[in-house]
Amino acid sequence: MKEFLYKDLSYKIIDLSMEVHRELGNGFLEKVYENGLMVLFEKNNIKAVQQQAIKIEYQEKNIGDYIADIIVEDKIILELKCVSKIMGIHKAQLANYLKATGKEVGILLNFRNKSLEIERVVLQKSVESEKSATKKENIEMSSEEVREAKTELIRLSNDDKEREFYNLREKANKDRASALEKALNDGLGKGIEQGKQKEKLDIAKNLLDILDNKTIAIKTGLKEEDVEKLRS
Repeated sequence: MKEFLYKDLSYKIIDLSMEVHRELGNGFLEKVYENGLMVLFEKNNIKAVQQQAIKIEYQEKNIGDYIADIIVEDKIILELKCVSKIMGIHKAQLANYLKATGKEVGILLNFRNKSLEIERVVLQKSVESEKSATKKENIEMSSEEVREAKTELIRLSNDDKEREFYNLREKANKDRASALEKALNDGLGKGIEQGKQKEKLDIAKNLLDILDNKTIAIKTGLKEEDVEKLRS
């Protein structure tokens, strides 16, 4: 029978995640749920580190930094998402993060929908035989998903321009998420008023699954008919 690594801690994390989702509901950005979890971890005396930078090495070279959303008790990596559905690539990426950090358990939490979506990824290492020091990696995912992520990692490591583009893209995504969060918390006011029409439309697109046309129009300064066009 396969060992359930960090069973009690995993159940506690899931329980607290469900509490955050139940009380906040869906519709916020990832950072909001991340901060909510940190509040509950502190309240329950659970050691957790937020936004920890971890250097990723490949063939003894540093090829970039991975920013972990939350690491709990120095054992479990939490990756928070606000996407329509957790995809295979999300699990493959988390599996590679586990390899890079030496952790064995990671949990994907998707707060986007009415029901919290949870995926647990385990990277188990075991000695194949007493005569061999070779370790076999058993990942609870399809080999195709792992292969896809490994191919991406190798491609980035061999091409400086690709790696630079990847890092810039990741930074842009995080900056954009932070900007959207600030705009949302500020009522999408001043920043939107000074923004261009395209920026307003981009923000509206991110709110389509959360708010109705009238509310989006009020928050973004767009016309209701412009919002309706985005849905078609």
